[in-house]
Amino acid sequence: MSFALRVIALASWLGLTVVFGCSGLSDNDVPSNSVNDADSDTRADASTIDGDLDGNTETEDAESDADGGEAGRVALNLSTISIGVFPQGHENLDIDARDEQGNSDTWSARSMDETIATVSQAGSQLTVNGLATGDTSVRITSAAGMERDIDVRVYDPYIFETEELLIKYVDEFIWRWDDSGSGGKYDGNFWHPVVPEGWHALGSFGVQGYGDPTHDHWMIVVKEKDGAEALSSPVGYQMEYDDSGSGATADGSFWTPICPAGFVALGAVAQSGYGTPNLNDVTCVRENLTVAGQAGSMIWIDEDTGADDWVGMWRINIKQREDLSDTRLYLDAGTFVARGRSGGNCSNRECWSPPAGYSHMRVLAVDAPMLFDAGNSISPHLTSYTEPSGPTEPFESRAMLVPFSAVLNGSQLQGKVHSFVTESPLLRFEKIVRFHRLNWIQCGGSTECALTYDVEKGFEATKSETFSVSVGISVTAEAGISFKGVGGSVSVTVNTEFGYETTESRSAFTAETWSAEKPCPPEHACAIWTDNTTFLVKKHLSSGGFAILSGGELTFDGGLSFWTDEYSADEE
Repeated sequence: MSFALRVIALASWLGLTVVFGCSGLSDNDVPSNSVNDADSDTRADASTIDGDLDGNTETEDAESDADGGEAGRVALNLSTISIGVFPQGHENLDIDARDEQGNSDTWSARSMDETIATVSQAGSQLTVNGLATGDTSVRITSAAGMERDIDVRVYDPYIFETEELLIKYVDEFIWRWDDSGSGGKYDGNFWHPVVPEGWHALGSFGVQGYGDPTHDHWMIVVKEKDGAEALSSPVGYQMEYDDSGSGATADGSFWTPICPAGFVALGAVAQSGYGTPNLNDVTCVRENLTVAGQAGSMIWIDEDTGADDWVGMWRINIKQREDLSDTRLYLDAGTFVARGRSGGNCSNRECWSPPAGYSHMRVLAVDAPMLFDAGNSISPHLTSYTEPSGPTEPFESRAMLVPFSAVLNGSQLQGKVHSFVTESPLLRFEKIVRFHRLNWIQCGGSTECALTYDVEKGFEATKSETFSVSVGISVTAEAGISFKGVGGSVSVTVNTEFGYETTESRSAFTAETWSAEKPCPPEHACAIWTDNTTFLVKKHLSSGGFAILSGGELTFDGGLSFWTDEYSADEE
């Protein structure tokens, strides 16, 4: 058998991602494999087809890796380039090693830090087992001398780790004040979160009525990572309101933290009595880790209480994004804004109207790191002159950890807050891909053939709307993949992270019918595939596995990408 050295070129067809493989002849070489790692021995530079559907493309010559061996001979192909597991959890990877003759080769794997993760292997499958939180890598070595490293992150499924901040959810509270006995038009009830040792509250919690919010509501608490300098204690407080004159059974007051230069508060502090709160009650956050929030649902105003002062309280929500280029994740802390006459920013009845802006009406803006990345390394290929089989096996293309509050709100959390806080505060958002063959031909004789196809491309709005209602993640032509938090505002878009260019989101996610044809050379077999994409939202289980969240599965049969490949009859 002779071998065709495959050169893969990436092209953009009016917002479509297309891969076209070309086969030439070279004696004594071996067939390329059906799964190619992004760091495989044979690479090709990307080229662009500027809206030209005739398939013409210019391809750079393949390059040989510096680790030895002619391009296309020795290979060590991986099904992913990075993974994330949690302690007592595991992840499986497929390994395909080839020797100089193209035959299956033996390989071994070792963890670079066995206190964090261990490995085991069975056949072509590698299993990475998480032991303790931290970052390490796994080194794969084939008998032919090829080496590949896989980045491994073992994460705590209860703590959202960003570049500078650790974020944790709590649902236990200590009562601070309520207006019972005041005779006011509205009932207000104010609490402070129970904060684990070493963590910091961002503000107090307020709720309408007089019920205990414990286990029915959540708040965020934070801790800075070593050396981050992301948090700072307040230097004092500005009083917004005290209830003197109201006739309420208990005395209470509300305060705005005064932060050092470069730091901001993310909510007001409720206080039992009229004394100034402790400086350790809350923390300030470095300003560039936050963005301005907006006033959400009203919690309480002191109308008809007879108090000497005036005040209004509103939950702090995420503002609707206008600039989708900011890829940071916006998270509200569960805090509220207190707008009182004593604070000097309103007068009398004006204090009962929600503020357009306020110093402590802010939300967190943090990076949303990827958990798992298979890159763009897996694509279907023809490996013989005969007709290929049906759909490829599905594989996990991307995975990201996202806090439940970034995608769930309202009825989605009704009666479920405690289970999310204590069992699965971080959800796993996954992209699963498999390829379906659209067409295949054998082009005999001496005349070029045409490989034609007609396919629906893009996402259907009805499916996306259902997905958005169920789990608060939407897929639209306007924004691409968006997470929606409290109030239904966009908390982040993750197009680039999940393999789609943000600048192309309008064309890439629009449902359209595409018809085109591709030339197939004489004495070649040619095929075209489209990707079938499934998005899954999973919660962690105490058993160490996952469960798909109710309504958290979205599948599109007509994908966003087309893949074509050809194979020469002379290779048989």
